[in-house]
Amino acid sequence: MSMSISQADSLAVVLSKQIDQLDLDKLARRTQFVRRQSRKINVKEFLLSLFVIMLVGSPSLTFWAQTLGLMIRHRLSKQAIHERIHSYLIQFLKEALGAALKLKAKISPTLLSELSLRFRRIFVNDATHIALPKTLAQYYPGSYSHTGKAATLKFKVRLIY
Repeated sequence: MSMSISQADSLAVVLSKQIDQLDLDKLARRTQFVRRQSRKINVKEFLLSLFVIMLVGSPSLTFWAQTLGLMIRHRLSKQAIHERIHSYLIQFLKEALGAALKLKAKISPTLLSELSLRFRRIFVNDATHIALPKTLAQYYPGSYSHTGKAATLKFKVRLIY
């Protein structure tokens, strides 16, 4: 279900606070999504604009360029967005999601290496809930209590190591 741009913007503010905990620039360079310093677009705003267009339900290059352009206060073309969509972007998105989940789950690299010696595959199931503004309750229903409806983003993931 799609939501209005103002509701998606409210959610983007919440997501922005979560994303601030990640070193996206370093991750983008490691995955080769970013090879040189961009003068206009930074990685965080690019990622947030992707969230917004997907939440609004209008995933076109034109709308993405307009959304990102508003975020960075600079006019962008759909070709500028298209140039950044390649296999490195997919790898970056996968690793950014993995980094976010590791941050939440606090999985120790030492523990993973020890476990990988004993097991062929390791399944890690994780779920997190993020409180959202009440205005998003129609799209992200949460628990209901005497204080009224709540909006909650529920995210479940299974990682296989």
